[in-house]
Amino acid sequence: MKQCLKAVTFIVFFSSFLTSYSQNGSQMDSVYAGVLVEMKEKYLEPLGVNSTLSLFSNIGNVILIYEQNGEIKAAKFFFKKSKKKFKNIRLSKGDELDYKNCILIASKDTVISFAGCKEFVHSFNNIVFEISTINNVVKGNFTSDCADVLKGNNLFPLFNIYKKFLL
Repeated sequence: MKQCLKAVTFIVFFSSFLTSYSQNGSQMDSVYAGVLVEMKEKYLEPLGVNSTLSLFSNIGNVILIYEQNGEIKAAKFFFKKSKKKFKNIRLSKGDELDYKNCILIASKDTVISFAGCKEFVHSFNNIVFEISTINNVVKGNFTSDCADVLKGNNLFPLFNIYKKFLL
């Protein structure tokens, strides 16, 4: 309970700090999203969670999918809205399969980046992701116009999760 209170206090403090520096836009958003995911992962760690998938969109959404005691669960956070908390969400069998396929990607530590895949697209979202297992971490980013490139690189499950939960 004491750790939870500290975490809530930190979130409130960090939230007010970031609000005052919102001019820095997406860079600050990325830092904020990363801190939120890290705090949630630290909370889940003692509960037996050892693999996670997180995605952050520059429109203000974070999704965290994880496996706990053989059950795949998910939580979503809207950090540009007035409500500042993770909300548990339901996953379909297809969502669970996409998660499992993403976890398989994390066979070695690596960084993946696909941005601005189509020249004629003038507006797209930037998505930052992290796939973490006990042994490895895969980090990266892609833009919403990169579906074909992701598919060609066996990363399409990431795009499926983005479409379903972050749009």
